[in-house]
Amino acid sequence: MDQNEMDLKDDISVIEDLDKTIHTLVELRKRLTKKTGQQKGVVSMTKFLDMLRKDMPSFKNIVNELERFRIENNFDGVVINAGLYGIEEPQTNVWWTVVNPIDNLLAKDVDVSSLFDILANQTRLQFLKFLTMGRKTYSEISEHLQIRGGGFAHHAMPLLRMKCIEKEGRGTYGITELGWEVLVSVLSLATRIGNA
Repeated sequence: MDQNEMDLKDDISVIEDLDKTIHTLVELRKRLTKKTGQQKGVVSMTKFLDMLRKDMPSFKNIVNELERFRIENNFDGVVINAGLYGIEEPQTNVWWTVVNPIDNLLAKDVDVSSLFDILANQTRLQFLKFLTMGRKTYSEISEHLQIRGGGFAHHAMPLLRMKCIEKEGRGTYGITELGWEVLVSVLSLATRIGNA
């Protein structure tokens, strides 16, 4: 087994560990939600995180695994983007984990202007938000957003090109995992800047 294969095996092991941790988080959240009597979540996120630190040692494993990954690969830093969202009807769990060396991200010369042109539009963000509730037809989206014909295509086409949404059949649209990541990242950043 050469070095590349060994590195790939280690990376797969890190992903598997993260997946197990995410699964444990889901199960713990279900138990805590039932325990507190809250149907849609735990009242205080601070309390929730405190419970995680106390009740679930594997929560710390995320930090340990990222630090190990950083040191073994001689990176100055790593960033993890992760998300988890559960919808009860129909039962759906959306999640993703992406680990990137910060050094590599900073070294890339990327033109983000077209990305922000697409996302700097409230209607497109509402389009993505609406699809978080499940797949929707052209008619449902048009009615919800009050856009039709060319206006609909003006907003749908850039999101389709970015692979943030996908179209099935003759007009059923759904949000992709990339769409979830983009939407949540943009809203998180906007919220943090707004609260600064």
